[in-house]
Amino acid sequence: MSEEFKNISSGNYAGTADALNPVIIRRKIKKGYHWAGAVILIFTALTIVCAFFYSIIYAAAMIPKVAAESPGMELTQASEMISESLVSGDNMIYYNSAVTLLSDIVAFIILLLASNMMKMKDIMKKSKLPLSFIAMCAVGLMGVQCFSLTVQQLITSITGYTGINEQVSAALSFGDTPLATAVMLIYTVILGPIMEELLFRGFAMNALGAVDRKFGVIASALLFGLMHSNFNQIFNGFLLGLVLGYAAYKCGSVIPSIILHIFGNAHAMLISYFSEVLVEKLGDEKANAVFWAYMIVVFAVGAVFIVLTVRKYGLPSNEDVIVPGCCFEIGPEDTKKLTWPAFLSSPTVIISAVICIVPAIGFITAV
Repeated sequence: MSEEFKNISSGNYAGTADALNPVIIRRKIKKGYHWAGAVILIFTALTIVCAFFYSIIYAAAMIPKVAAESPGMELTQASEMISESLVSGDNMIYYNSAVTLLSDIVAFIILLLASNMMKMKDIMKKSKLPLSFIAMCAVGLMGVQCFSLTVQQLITSITGYTGINEQVSAALSFGDTPLATAVMLIYTVILGPIMEELLFRGFAMNALGAVDRKFGVIASALLFGLMHSNFNQIFNGFLLGLVLGYAAYKCGSVIPSIILHIFGNAHAMLISYFSEVLVEKLGDEKANAVFWAYMIVVFAVGAVFIVLTVRKYGLPSNEDVIVPGCCFEIGPEDTKKLTWPAFLSSPTVIISAVICIVPAIGFITAV
């Protein structure tokens, strides 16, 4: 039996007759890629189902109110009014938060049980690295976010278009009431990051990093960016995913990436909040100057911290393992075939890319 193929753990196939079988290992690796691509497919399908039932429940609650206020209104008019109300103002925040969170939770449960690839105890271990590493990554993450926002602003100013429409922006903005704002913050800053890390670093990245951890980080970051389905967040999500994947692999756990994701989303919300405050206090011109100064300084400091962190702790290597049973040592030729070629030819990855990019094109909006 070839010594090139070896499960490096006491995981799923170790100790069996198939543990060193190259064909079985190739199939297992490709199966992992298919499951990683399926993260978006399952999440999207669940989002459609959850949105449908949420709409029905909302309509059922609104019909008596509409009927009482406008007794002579036709059914078509009433239906249009309810549909518009569902995705406007604070209702959009409630709708987006409830539907997305429920879809995240159910998707993760399905993937965890159906794939049988890993357990919660595998991905939620104590970090191997100290808090100082997470702090260094946090500063680097702030720099990455400022770079992303700067690029988005420049593209918008040059082209006159932004990659996100008003409806999506409203779902991620502060509400008109304290309750709506609280719901948005709880989902965006806490619950959303936890579930997204479990899905993309806990599940997808481990499946994709079976033979090459660097590839696993990049490929899972790409899927994470695509999942957002608008070009502003696709770009930002990809860069964010690189930092989060790096931290998860180096620490051997998704707990640090969850902490960093929460921190990153909180930082983004603070930028949004203080941008509005600055405009009110200083006017557009001065607020714009302060905004750009902050972007440039934080980006520069963040870039320095990224370099320092990588120099001190190194890039992800195949010594960095979160779920041992998902990792295999194979020859260099097979590694080439079982990374990008296998990933980009996976049917679930291809379909996921299409269903994310098509709506992203539709979300491009003139400013």
